[in-house]
Amino acid sequence: MRSGKVGFGWLKPGVPVALPIPGVLDNSVPTTAPDEGFISHFPAANEMATDLTFVARPAGEPLGENERGLLFTMPAWVDPNVGGILMNSDHFDETEVRAALLFWDRLEVPRTPLNDYINDTIHNLAKMGVVQRTSVRLVRGAGVIEGQCLLQGTETAFDALEARDPGRWAMGVGSNSLKVMGDARMAPDRGALVRLHNVLPVPDGSVPVEQVLEFKQKRRDELLALRHELDKIYQRIDAAPDRALAEAVEGDALDRAATAALKTALEFHLPVRLSDWAIKLNLNIGEAITKASLAGAASHFVMPELTAIVAGLAGAASFLTVEGGIGLKRRPSAGPFEYVVHYHKELFGK
Repeated sequence: MRSGKVGFGWLKPGVPVALPIPGVLDNSVPTTAPDEGFISHFPAANEMATDLTFVARPAGEPLGENERGLLFTMPAWVDPNVGGILMNSDHFDETEVRAALLFWDRLEVPRTPLNDYINDTIHNLAKMGVVQRTSVRLVRGAGVIEGQCLLQGTETAFDALEARDPGRWAMGVGSNSLKVMGDARMAPDRGALVRLHNVLPVPDGSVPVEQVLEFKQKRRDELLALRHELDKIYQRIDAAPDRALAEAVEGDALDRAATAALKTALEFHLPVRLSDWAIKLNLNIGEAITKASLAGAASHFVMPELTAIVAGLAGAASFLTVEGGIGLKRRPSAGPFEYVVHYHKELFGK
């Protein structure tokens, strides 16, 4: 197992790091010249923080028009108000990694200042070319606090990828992912929240990644059809702010696509778990329109075809809900910017 090293001390699960750490990049001039790459500056938000400037050059080739990427964050929790880091785990969740492998074209695990945390699974996927690693350099900072550096370095990697591939990257948030308190990136009433309950099957963490990639290649048509229907829902919500959500979102096609994906996984004897997803969408509509059309207007769509299978497996129903939510201040493009996944304990398809 690979460990993550930050500053002068080893991060351990469940053990907060003493902050600030004196002497870490304590300087008032850039340590490297930001000659090329994406530059991001973060002014101090409070008396515990400090001004930081980062530069990042996105790794990998640009995503194609129909490709999507997901950025994984290290398994930690950060309170930017005091700069503290608490390790949630000593590894990336293996089931969440396989879920990302199945539904996204490219995975990103950035190298942020003072941290280069990966485990064996991520290391091997990087060697296979499935995971890319954008390097983020701190070029200006004084009295750097670790939590602030980790959080804002990760934001810089995401912003750099988004600047190169607008609307095609999102953050992946799971049980062990980077948690943020008081997130200043978000704008209330500028987005929508889509929840999928018992809709997407995710491979169990014990499944070899080679088997997941084989399934993805052989069942590419079904998986692309499912993503296409999800994309259509996002587009309808963004394009129809003055219509009722029930009119903007049509669940029948998604029901059929999700049913086909689950059937193919079971036929392939791929051990899977049912999962719940919360998907945060950025919208291209004004704040006033968003408030009028989405606030308090949650809609619920039962998926009968998928439910017929899921009820037999887990005694549960599959459904989709849409409601008003937060948006991302610094993202001009519409579309999903964060995925939160929770998978269930029951295992099927063995």
